[in-house]
This record gives sequence, C-alpha cells and structure tokens, in this order.
Amino acid sequence: MRIYISLIYLLLLLGIFISPVHAESVGIVRFTFEPDSVTIDPGTTVTWTNMDIAVHSVTSEDGIFDSGSLPQGHSFEYTFTEPGTYAYFSTPHPYMTGEIIVAGEDLIPLPEEEDTDGPFGFALLIAIIGIAAIAYLVLRRD
Repeated sequence: MRIYISLIYLLLLLGIFISPVHAESVGIVRFTFEPDSVTIDPGTTVTWTNMDIAVHSVTSEDGIFDSGSLPQGHSFEYTFTEPGTYAYFSTPHPYMTGEIIVAGEDLIPLPEEEDTDGPFGFALLIAIIGIAAIAYLVLRRD
C-alpha cells in the first residue's frame, strides 16, 4: 500500500514540473521597479513584490489595474491577456515607472528560450521532501 501511495505522490510531483506556468516577477526595490520593462506572452501573470521600506503601489496609466497600497513584503499580481504595452507607476512616488509589453501579432514575438526563473524553487523543495519521505519508507521497511 505504501508503494502505491509513494507512486501517486511521485506522479503528482511530476505534474508540478511538467505543467506550464507562465509567471514573471518584478521587485520594488530602492524606489524603482526591477526590471522596469518586461516583455511577456499573453496569459502571463506578473507579480510585483514590495521589498522596499516605503509603501508603494502598482497603478496602470490607463486604469486597467491598481494594487492599492503595498506595504513592505506584500505582493500584487495581474494576468495580461491582451497584446499591448502597459505603462504603470507608483501612486505615492509617480517618478517610479515601468512597463509590461505583451507580445502579440502587432509586436515582435518573444524568442523561444528556456525559462530559468519561475516557481520551480518551491516545486524542487516539495520534490526533495517527497523523495526523502519515500526513501525513509523504503529503508524503514528493510
């Protein structure tokens, strides 16, 4: 029975690694958006995280999205579905600006490249814990 549970757990972990996740991160650091320009595919979720001591916001110039006040350590995410260029700023500090470029037919498509970022840090941690648990069950049985 334990082997079956372990196999199911391994299949679930494989699903985490195989399933495509489209995500991009922007940090709010030292009164700047880093990076200040990001090019993505439609359907990508962008997450802004305030790592600054001051309260900031992520507010689009055209009113499409607005995070409201983001204290230190808080995040805001938005999924971009339509091609175009989305300029944004921080309401408390309007000199802080950035842009999200969503590639589409009118824009140059993104080159195919391997995604080295993304949520794989957490998935890797879960995989390591799972492998350790399976090894423990197998060794304990002997």
